[in-house]
Amino acid sequence: MVRLRHRGAEAVDAGTFWNFETGNKVKLAQRGLLPGDPSQSYYKAPPLLILSVAAAVAHLLIYVLPKFLVQFYAAHTDTLVATYVVLDFLFIGALVIGIMVAGAGDILSGTVKWPSFRLPELAPSMVRTDDEDRGNN
Repeated sequence: MVRLRHRGAEAVDAGTFWNFETGNKVKLAQRGLLPGDPSQSYYKAPPLLILSVAAAVAHLLIYVLPKFLVQFYAAHTDTLVATYVVLDFLFIGALVIGIMVAGAGDILSGTVKWPSFRLPELAPSMVRTDDEDRGNN
């Protein structure tokens, strides 16, 4: 029986082995041990088989999946639109509440300094009292 899946540190015959978790390709010219520990999986497959599987998956994603999604959306439009509206209000409400909580935390902790609304002085002024005016005469 032909096995496609092998474990790390396993004795295998010559061939090309692929580790899809790490993206490594191991090519053994003669019988030997696969690198890594037994928790890693290697798949024995020629590169042409890998390319054909990738082409089949791409075909599925490009042609079949969009057609299915359009049919699903057309069949459930009312429900999906209502769900989008409800989720939109929930996300906006969570955003507003989060901003209010963060702002209240800053205000109560004293990290927010309130702006000053005093008008700046445009020119220095000097105010004299009646006593000073009498003394100069």
